Amino acid sequence: MMVTLVGVFLLADVVTPVEFAGIFVLGLGIIAMSLGALVQGESRRLVPYALGSAVATAGYSLVDGTGARISGDPATYVGWLLILSAVFYTPVVIGLKGSHILRADGRTWGMGLVAAAASYAAYAVVVWAMTQAPIALVTALRETSIFLPC
Repeated sequence: MMVTLVGVFLLADVVTPVEFAGIFVLGLGIIAMSLGALVQGESRRLVPYALGSAVATAGYSLVDGTGARISGDPATYVGWLLILSAVFYTPVVIGLKGSHILRADGRTWGMGLVAAAASYAAYAVVVWAMTQAPIALVTALRETSIFLPC
């Protein structure tokens, strides 16, 4: 819902009333899932983390959707995003955990490369979709992945 408001008012994304209703219903579903922490006596100490996660997700969704639109090439945008993340993230992890984390056999590195390619492809599709449709619609659909069968 945060992405919808920003997208409509700052990015001039056009969201029809039916699309807005769909986003609203998805948002209500997510809120309903959180009622355990608010009504049923579950621990409330994690609620600020959940809200922080929601703000972070809204923020990077808006940044990535806008960045891909400006760049004109979502696949390249995501590629550079991941390369730059690796350039800055890898030294920090090695500094915190030690260089032993880089030692693995060929099979493990192979599986890691397959997982990395799949991760790139999945996110590139999401970011590409943000160049074709309102960012709010793509983000709302993507967030339905949090729903798990009980």
